[in-house]
Amino acid sequence: ENILLTATSEPGADYKWSTGSTSQSISITPNATTPYQVTATLNGCSNSDEVIVTVKPIPTVEAGDNQTICRGDTVNITATATGGSSYLWSNAAEITQSITVFPIINTSYIVTATLNGCSASDNMIVFVNNIPTITISDDDTICLGQTINLVAVGPAGSSYAWSHGALTNSITVSPTQNTTYVVTVTKNNCTNTESVIVLVNPAPFVNAGID
Repeated sequence: ENILLTATSEPGADYKWSTGSTSQSISITPNATTPYQVTATLNGCSNSDEVIVTVKPIPTVEAGDNQTICRGDTVNITATATGGSSYLWSNAAEITQSITVFPIINTSYIVTATLNGCSASDNMIVFVNNIPTITISDDDTICLGQTINLVAVGPAGSSYAWSHGALTNSITVSPTQNTTYVVTVTKNNCTNTESVIVLVNPAPFVNAGID
């Protein structure tokens, strides 16, 4: 950090700083606590004074690794900083070391740590994956002994898992009683489920009579 030092004396005085500068003001950027002396000379007479510039260390701060969640989930973010630091997050002025957030879109969170009046910042991103949408066959009715094809359609690249074990998006079934089939669709580690009911009507009793 840059700081300006300015000496004052009677008009017409000449100045000499310990840095070698002969200006009345000097701009300095010390890396450690440093004393600076200035000598003012007027009509052959001199006097000196000293000022100490104290340099405080800048705190180190880490907002944490980027994280990925599914839309609707919450996530905990924890910052780490030089001991004794205070924290300030960019969202709603949270001042705790850890915060819980539930973004609905990709969001960057910035944390500022302050120690002895000096501050440093870091940021992390929470990426939000959408829950996959599912289009599935309508509920239907079959007669006992018939088969029916059930189809679930999710976003491209999705994986499928049906409640009876099938891993394809389309299945052919022949239930003997009313049955609910549940499919779980997964994409980018986010899941959604849908179900379809197949009702089974028994075959009617028939008697053609005695031969």
